[in-house]
Amino acid sequence: MESWKLLKLPGRDVAGLGQNLTTGEDVTLTSHEDESALAYNVFALSALTGGPGIPIYHWHGKHTNKYILIIDLRGPSLEEVFEKNGREFKAPTLVYLAEQLVARLQYIHGRSITVGKLTPYSCSVGSQQWRSPQLLIDCFSPPAGAQTFAQDLNSLGELLLYFCNGFVTWEQFQVARKNSHPFTPYGTLSVFVCELLSQNPPDYPRLKLMIEHMYNSLDVPERFLPFYNNERFISARIDSTGVLFAHLEKHLAKIGCEVKGNQSCLCEMVPSSLGLILDLYYELFIRLRPRHWKGLYLVRAHHLPNRLWRDLRWFITATKNESTMKQKSFADMIYSFLTVLFETVPHYRIYWTEYLLSQAHRQREFEIDLNRRQAWVSTIRHWEMELHRLEAMPPEWLVV
Repeated sequence: MESWKLLKLPGRDVAGLGQNLTTGEDVTLTSHEDESALAYNVFALSALTGGPGIPIYHWHGKHTNKYILIIDLRGPSLEEVFEKNGREFKAPTLVYLAEQLVARLQYIHGRSITVGKLTPYSCSVGSQQWRSPQLLIDCFSPPAGAQTFAQDLNSLGELLLYFCNGFVTWEQFQVARKNSHPFTPYGTLSVFVCELLSQNPPDYPRLKLMIEHMYNSLDVPERFLPFYNNERFISARIDSTGVLFAHLEKHLAKIGCEVKGNQSCLCEMVPSSLGLILDLYYELFIRLRPRHWKGLYLVRAHHLPNRLWRDLRWFITATKNESTMKQKSFADMIYSFLTVLFETVPHYRIYWTEYLLSQAHRQREFEIDLNRRQAWVSTIRHWEMELHRLEAMPPEWLVV
């Protein structure tokens, strides 16, 4: 672990904290039962590289008799969020969780990988403000026998059932389920949860249609449900849109002026400066997006998606003389941000897909590990197929 600084050791269902000594970025440490569990998580995260909601794996090994895995910094686990919310999730939140986790399982199963066991501890929210709406799956269980995709869906059904009956702990819930104790999901989710528990092979188009019907029945136009707030987020929500644009221009101008006179200071500035810029852009996208998704929006040069891509390319160009590890760190942040926009601002999805495809090619070049380079090839194919699908949509879906 010579490239990493250990700040907090992980424990059972409790993540640890570390820091990359080269880039200064904080990372999450997870602990695994044995070498085989660690190896399966390394395999799964490597094969799923580039997937939305899949943290990037950085290092693994044995440290102080613990099998340690280092991944991107994550936010609170769903269990922690559940506790902070008084052990109660409203129906719209549960539908949002279902939508996010179904999308994760579809991507994971598309790579012929199983999660094994979804728990409130194996799923978390993102650490940054802009990533907080995106759920992460960061823990995989080695297959116990013939683990199937249907069993993963069953596991998701159990997780949603637990959140619908929040008066017990996860451990108590599991004991009660083994004793055939009856648990009832919310009325809106009852049919959906029963479908997940049915052990039928995955039918993702049908599951997504059921989620769409649940949203319609709840009359919830917004699919942006931040699970926790920080001081910057609250401040951004209070500011007017005009003030947010002014803040954005001010910070971009400040970064440009400081870098112009001292290129060597850029590396120290980028993580915090880029994080602030992404926070402001994300708040603007959420605030200015149409309340109902009626199709794909076409944009002009001065519109927000193109302004964002212009500024991101500036950061990419400005850091091209840094070490490969530092460039990769910045590129990882940009790529992750685009995956969040792809999921939470669907109106511009055709543009996010183009940008993600461009970044995926760049990410592949940073990889030394052959397995992860190959994983990026699969990710590139994934975004190419998504772009072809979006470009083939009928004209009535395009909004000028």
